[in-house]
Amino acid sequence: MRFKAILMAALLAAGVNAPAANDPDYLKQGARYFNEKQFDKAEQAFRKAVEQAPESATAWSRLGAFYLTQHKARDAAKAYQQAIINDPENPKYFIAMAIAYLHQGEYNMAHAMTDQALKLDPSLKNATTLARYIDMRQKVIAEASKADRQLHPGVGARAVRQPLKADTEAGRSKP
Repeated sequence: MRFKAILMAALLAAGVNAPAANDPDYLKQGARYFNEKQFDKAEQAFRKAVEQAPESATAWSRLGAFYLTQHKARDAAKAYQQAIINDPENPKYFIAMAIAYLHQGEYNMAHAMTDQALKLDPSLKNATTLARYIDMRQKVIAEASKADRQLHPGVGARAVRQPLKADTEAGRSKP
């Protein structure tokens, strides 16, 4: 299953962008604006929802989902952290948090979030699929890193650029 499909399945399972009848007005507005592709207004409405009800895990989760759709993974992670603080027994928030971490390249944290989601509800297929995807991704990265080290021995993150002759002659000797 491709990552985008996993992301959409997880977000839809959490119901993060679908307004519910009992949602506060700002959440309904945010969902409406989002569906109308008025993203600035959607963000404002979701932010007002969390300002209005900072203890609402749903409001924080919808804000997090909005940020994920806008490729703002760090903001999404912060919002999902608040959702989890307000409702630590909801496994869907942990799945969403895993996706936010995955977008940041934080694979170990993403895996920890899927593990927590599965502890809370072992029947969540999206969490199992996401955990497998993260495992596969980590394996590919490890293999690529190993191959890179073999192809370029002695070159790594600690390598510092040496000033070029033209740099030193022009007075720009700092790397």
